[in-house]
Amino acid sequence: MSAFKHKRGIIPLIAIILVLIVSGLIAFAITRNYKKPASASQLPTNPIGDIHVDKTTGPNNGSFKFTATGVIGSSGAQIDNVRYYLLNPTLAPGNNWGDPSWCSSGTPCNQQTTGGFITYDLSQSSNANNYFEINWDSKTLSSGSTQYSRALSPTNIPAGVYTVGIRVEDVTGHVNGGASTLKITITDGLHPNASCTFSPSAVFIGEKVTINAIGTSGPIVLWAGPLTSTSFNVGNLASEGSVQVTIPTNVPFILPTSAPNPPAATNGYFKVGNTTCSGILMIKSLTGACNFDVNRDNIVDQLDVNAAASHFGPALPIGSSPYDVNRNGYVNSTDLQQISIHKGQSCSV
Repeated sequence: MSAFKHKRGIIPLIAIILVLIVSGLIAFAITRNYKKPASASQLPTNPIGDIHVDKTTGPNNGSFKFTATGVIGSSGAQIDNVRYYLLNPTLAPGNNWGDPSWCSSGTPCNQQTTGGFITYDLSQSSNANNYFEINWDSKTLSSGSTQYSRALSPTNIPAGVYTVGIRVEDVTGHVNGGASTLKITITDGLHPNASCTFSPSAVFIGEKVTINAIGTSGPIVLWAGPLTSTSFNVGNLASEGSVQVTIPTNVPFILPTSAPNPPAATNGYFKVGNTTCSGILMIKSLTGACNFDVNRDNIVDQLDVNAAASHFGPALPIGSSPYDVNRNGYVNSTDLQQISIHKGQSCSV
């Protein structure tokens, strides 16, 4: 009987010990995984956030879903809104988007403004519960008291690579206009199997470029300038295939103010019908140093003068010879004089 009583006393003791051990482990786990609230020094001084997209490639007659995570206001303030925008986009001719939402330089701020940064607001959200989600599709309108079309459609957005960013604003009025960005590739939704390329990728004005088109045809248009504000009809392709076109001599050379004076080159791209050719075309200026660096060693010097002198005579068709620097169909003393004037200049393009 005494042995039984002894065992009855041990059992509760063991239970108490087990309870203490389990309680200690729980307390350790809670303490170990407890995360202290962020101190004031750890909170951002400006609003922050990271942009995300449901897919990085899609057609211009489809849709993209954008969200934002890690969105925090200045010093932890509540978020007022997250605004999504396109940075320096290439818009299709005849688009209905109107003027940009913001220009970093240039007055007035319109589709013809060049230089600096230009943004078009897509839409905005204040709903943190769904990660500030917006959809960009054919029905999208911009935010604000006056709404403008921001429809994703072939008539507004040609195929190409676009930069999308977020602007984060908190309730205290603090704004971060460049919280984060990402790139998406937009394809031709109307002609998904169409493509076109061109070569060479760098030419002087007045020279020829070969266009190769597959699955597309129609007018060939050259868009020139940083925001493709100037267009040139340079030919027509009746059916898919290859054709040569000439770069017009009145292409504008628009570069930032930090560029050489006169500017050395400008960028452009081709469209055949509704299809945008892949790649960027570098169009070189006849007044830039590269035109007079006829031996292509990145410096205009006596070697270029000597090289041109050894090629005196006809240079036809026009644009076929780098030594005919004034593009008149002949290499003569006038070309030598022009090269000599530019001796010492470097070709930085």
